[in-house]
Amino acid sequence: MSAPETLLRRYRRLLLAYPARYRRRHGTEILTTLMDGAEPGRERPTTAEVRDIVAGGLRQRFRLATGRIMVLAAVLSALIAGGLGAGLGSVSGWAVAVRPGDAVAGELLDVAASTATGHRTERLSEAFGLRSRVIAQAVRPPQVTPDEAGARLAAAGWQVEPTEFDGTLRATRGGVEAYVQVIATGPNTLLLVDVTPVLPAFAAPLTVAGAILGLAAGWLLAARIGYRLRRAPLWQRVAVGELAVLSVLLMAWPTLAAWGYLVWPGPALTNAYAAYESLRPVAAAGLGLALVAVALATVIRTQARVATLP
Repeated sequence: MSAPETLLRRYRRLLLAYPARYRRRHGTEILTTLMDGAEPGRERPTTAEVRDIVAGGLRQRFRLATGRIMVLAAVLSALIAGGLGAGLGSVSGWAVAVRPGDAVAGELLDVAASTATGHRTERLSEAFGLRSRVIAQAVRPPQVTPDEAGARLAAAGWQVEPTEFDGTLRATRGGVEAYVQVIATGPNTLLLVDVTPVLPAFAAPLTVAGAILGLAAGWLLAARIGYRLRRAPLWQRVAVGELAVLSVLLMAWPTLAAWGYLVWPGPALTNAYAAYESLRPVAAAGLGLALVAVALATVIRTQARVATLP
């Protein structure tokens, strides 16, 4: 393959940064300009050309069809997709967390009491089943003080530290975090443990990355649909618009809740999944309507292309 052919092929690859509609209209013109300005024998685009082509392509992809309605639609689409991205990112982060079982809770109670104790256990599931929480209470435990329980847990390999609450210790080991509550009530002792996985180190970065990618994807989706609908019949634009409005109304509360987790300082942002877990039917209905609207917009564009064929 000759040098000009190699350079032309690489220029064509770079032009994929532009939307297809833009390449159809201006691709030949851009390629001709680039080839005319290239030095003889050159086989690769320059760094400046790569930067300019990619930047120009991104500008065109993020460019919206004219109208204030499109700007509003793009902002809402970006916020909704950003919330969904944060939820997916937080779920991905918790997916690799340790899932404590009943045996861990039983071990904590037995070690703290320095004897085998019967216990009542309650298991809770969060993050769509990827984050487990076990709450266990000892049945008729012997008398024990928080200091004694803490010393026994430390001897068993747990990292123990006091908390701001009287009679409550925080113990961690092997990716598991437990709050051990030891309260003397007359001749009896309340001995209870609340066991959860330790927050994975990359759960927060995945949540933030999901939100950023969702924002970009939502804006790009609105921009693409806006251009697809420009030449569509009025009734079809109205149909897509009504579906989109219903979707926004259904997704409003989960989206606000998700962004509430994101802007809250501390580890709360990794619980962004909870915005959709607690409102699963509403979020599913809103997402379903959004997918129908996108599919309808795609069909509109396909039919428009077919109609232009001779």
